[in-house]
Formats: sequence, structure tokens, C-alpha cells
Amino acid sequence: MSVIWRTCELAQYLKRRVDQTPKLELAAPVQLNIVCFRYRCRHSDRVNSAIVTAIQESGIAVPSMTTLDGRLAIRAAIVNHRTQPCDLDALVAASVEFGDISSLSSHEFAADLRPARAHPFRRVTSFRPETLRTLARVLLPRYLALWMTAR
Repeated sequence: MSVIWRTCELAQYLKRRVDQTPKLELAAPVQLNIVCFRYRCRHSDRVNSAIVTAIQESGIAVPSMTTLDGRLAIRAAIVNHRTQPCDLDALVAASVEFGDISSLSSHEFAADLRPARAHPFRRVTSFRPETLRTLARVLLPRYLALWMTAR
């Protein structure tokens, strides 16, 4: 099986996982190796931006952001030949968990998810160090265990 064919198959797998997850929605049809999806919530642009940043900074995956129909979406381009379905499972799980955390409005932790500062040359923002420590302490052990058992 060629690498290109495999990445397209993995994109279809991720599409199915997003379709099976009630808190996520596809933002565009999946035709090749790119899957665009969103976390469903009231302030979806802000929350999806926070999800992408948190996932990138946690090291779980490296999704990017895109705008489709005027709304921000999480963009996963599957290009690494070592990507496995368990990596995509971790991406979906992290998207839901980070989305749940950043969409909370009454919880004290939601205030910590506000970006500390915006980088002048990028749209990506950085989190406060205490927020990253909390995210790492709470979520990373789960994803590492999931990743290790699947490999």
C-alpha cells in the first residue's frame, strides 16, 4: 500500500471518529488526507482556537487552524507515514477534553485558559505556565497510556 493511499485511509478513519463523536462536527467533506472539524459549542471560534493551541503545546498532535464559511475549524493534515489510528484517537479525545475544559464558563479553570499573550507574528497564542502544568498533569497521562497500549 502506498503512503499516499494510507494517509487517505487514515483521513477516512478520522472522519468516522469525528462523525461518531457527538461533541465534534465535520467542517468540510473529506476527499484526500485533510480533515477539518470543530468542537460544538456556543463560542466555537474561541474554543476551537484554544483546542488547537493546547493540543500543539501538549505534543499530542500538530493540527492547524483554518476558516471555513467564516468559522474557525481544526485542520488535521495526515502526512506522516508513521501515523497510526491510535494517534488519531488521541487527537479526537484531546479535542473533546480540551474543548470541554475551554468551553466551561463557570469553572475557575476557564479563566486560566485565556491566552497569556498573543505572539505578534502568529495567530497562535500561548497559555500561562500554570495552565499548561495543570493540563499536563490532568490530561497527558491519559493520552500517553492510550498511545502506549495501542502501539
